[in-house]
Amino acid sequence: MSDWITNLRTVIKDENGPGWTVREARGKTQITHRYWSEKDQSKIREFFSVDIPWTKTNQTEITRAVKKIHDRLSAQKNRTLREAGASFAASNPNATNQKASQNSWEQLIERFLSEETKGLSPSTIEGKRQRLNCLKEVLLAKPYPRSGGTIFEKYAERFFTETYPPGHKRAGELVLPVGDDGRRRRLGVCSNFLEWAVDAKLIDDRFMPPSKKKIDSIIGISDLTSEERLTEPIREQQLAALLDQMEKDGKHELRLACGLCAFFALRPAELAAIKVENGKLFVVRQIKRNVKTKNKKPTTKRQVFPLDLPATCGSKWTGEGDRLARVYESGLVKLPESLRNQIAALGKKGVTGKAKKTTTFKEIGKELAKLLERYKPWQELTKQYPDISAYSLRHSYSWRSHQGQHRLSPQEAAHQMRHSLQTHLKYYSAFMEDQRAEKSIAEFNKAQAELREGV
Repeated sequence: MSDWITNLRTVIKDENGPGWTVREARGKTQITHRYWSEKDQSKIREFFSVDIPWTKTNQTEITRAVKKIHDRLSAQKNRTLREAGASFAASNPNATNQKASQNSWEQLIERFLSEETKGLSPSTIEGKRQRLNCLKEVLLAKPYPRSGGTIFEKYAERFFTETYPPGHKRAGELVLPVGDDGRRRRLGVCSNFLEWAVDAKLIDDRFMPPSKKKIDSIIGISDLTSEERLTEPIREQQLAALLDQMEKDGKHELRLACGLCAFFALRPAELAAIKVENGKLFVVRQIKRNVKTKNKKPTTKRQVFPLDLPATCGSKWTGEGDRLARVYESGLVKLPESLRNQIAALGKKGVTGKAKKTTTFKEIGKELAKLLERYKPWQELTKQYPDISAYSLRHSYSWRSHQGQHRLSPQEAAHQMRHSLQTHLKYYSAFMEDQRAEKSIAEFNKAQAELREGV
C-alpha cells in the first residue's frame, strides 16, 4: 500500500472517527462508514462513492469531501450515509458526476414536497414541482452557481426572458413580464426550498436565498396598476345580453352554469361543490386552499345568496338567482355534460397521453372556460373586451354589489364571495369608478350641509 493512502486514511480517522475510511473503486473514491446500531444490535457498514479520482494529488479534496459528508450525517439523526452523500453531491456538483448530482437534487425536491406541502391540492404540489425542476436545471447548468444570489440571477436569465412564439396573439411579449405575480410565485417556491434545505443542513449555507430586496429587484416593478391586472368583471347589461342569447340559442345547460357563477359569486371550479336544499344554494366544500390557508380548518357547508341584476336590466330578472337554484335542484336542466364528466372524475386518475393525470377542481374551471371559448357570442364579447374571462362571471357579483343606492358594504360582499375583507379591498376596490366616487362624495357633502343648516 502506498504511503499517501496510509496517511490519507489516518487523517480521515483523526478528523471523523475510527469508523471512517476510504478506498479506490473503479478509479474513483469510495467512502466507508462502520458503526454499531443500537436499533439492530449489530455492526453496520455503509458505502458512498464520490466522483473524485483516486490519486495522490486529490488527497485534500478527498479529505474535505469526507469531512463534509460526516458533518451532514452527524447533523441529523436517522440519516444514512447515502442521504448525507446525496446532500453533499447536490451542493458540490464539481465533486460528483452529473448523473449523481441530478439524482441528489431530485431526491431533495421530492423530500421537500413530501414534508412541506401537506394539506395542499395535487395541482398546487405539481405546480411547485415544475418550478423546482426549473431550479434544478439552473443548479446543474455549467458554470455551476456558487451562491443563492447567483442562483436567482441565473434563474431569471433562463426563465424570465422567455417570450411568446410567432403566431401567438401576444407574440414577442414576455411570458413572465416585469413585476408579474408569476415571477414572485416562482422565486418564492425556490426561496422556500433553499431555506428549508440549508436549515436542515442538507446543502451548504452558501445556497441561502438572497435578501428580499435582491429578490424584489429581480422580480421588478410592473407598469400595470392593480386595476389593469384584475380580471375585468362582466357588467350588468353584458351579463343580461349574454344569458338572453344563450336562452335563444338553446344553450340552457351553459346558461345555468354561467348564471350560477354570476348570481351566486361562484368560482367556476365551485360548480363541483354546490348543493341546493329547498331552493337554498350551499357551497359544501372549500376548494381554495393555498400556503396561507393549508393549516387552517377548511370551511364546511355554507349558504350563498343570489345578487340579482338591477332594475335597469328589466323586471324579468327579478328573482333570477333563486330561479336558477330551483332549476338546478329539480334536475330539469343540468350542467353541461363535459362539466358533469369532469366533476364525476374529480380526484380520479385518467390517462392523458402517456402520463396519468388526476382530475382536480382546476380542471373543472378550465372546462367551463373551454365551453365559453367555443360559443360565438362569448368570442365576440371577449374580442371587444379582451380581459374578460370565465372568472369575470364571479367578478360581476362584486361589481354589482357596490353599485346603486342599496349596495352592500365591503364586509358583506367579502363574506358572500368567501374571501377576506383584506383581499376584497386590495383587489375589488379597483372596480370603483371616479364618476361614482364623485357622486357619493357630493351626496355626503350635501347631507352634511343640510345638517348644519338645521342646527
